Amino acid sequence: MEQISNILEHVCTIFTVNTPGCHCFLKIFLNAKGIRRDSLSAYLTSKREIIINARTETSKTDEIICREVQNKLTVPQNVMAENSKIMLLRNGLLLIDIPYMSFDLSKPKQSKECDGITLQECKSSVPNEPNIELDNGEKLQTQHLDRHKTIREGNKLIFVIPLDKNFKEENIKVTVVQRSVCITITNLDYSIVKHNSNKSDSKHLVQRTYYKEYEASDCIPDPESINFYVDNNRLIVNLNITKTSQQSQIT
Repeated sequence: MEQISNILEHVCTIFTVNTPGCHCFLKIFLNAKGIRRDSLSAYLTSKREIIINARTETSKTDEIICREVQNKLTVPQNVMAENSKIMLLRNGLLLIDIPYMSFDLSKPKQSKECDGITLQECKSSVPNEPNIELDNGEKLQTQHLDRHKTIREGNKLIFVIPLDKNFKEENIKVTVVQRSVCITITNLDYSIVKHNSNKSDSKHLVQRTYYKEYEASDCIPDPESINFYVDNNRLIVNLNITKTSQQSQIT
């Protein structure tokens, strides 16, 4: 299994203006190759952030490898984020199409004033294809490793990650790839398979691997300083910040 994934990585951003009407759109493309539409979810927070979640599950011999990736997009104030359209394109790209509030001189009566600019609400320029629903409001994340808290204490970086199961420390692996702290947890699950025939139910042992990346956007964690432990169903990860990132913050 790769230690870091390029799923949901930024590919490019395009600003378009459609005429007539001067309808403006901000188009953000993310990499979503190999992701099914039903494995993607998105919601809009009160902080004007669009949160994109992707989940993959692949079978490998006797184990199921689950990967969960999240990308957070902060949108400008002058866009209509609540009217965003999110589409999984055939070429494997995820398109976030965000309409700007743009002016239309031909329809002044239907427009509205905002900060001295005449604004005209516009429709999406995306072709008529199924889109991923964008939910408004915060969502409670219930999947493994989704919730966490980051603490900065001097040159120390601390991650506090609630665990939904009683994972053992020996089954937890913490690595650093670039600016991301990567958590891999392996767990053995027992599942009962029901048979329609007279055969007795069988018990199967499935090894599941949970993977999560936490990006430290304003610093570079030191991979040589990793120290982690489990306390009261919480995974505590301690790292140092590299001298390179400390110097860049000072300058």
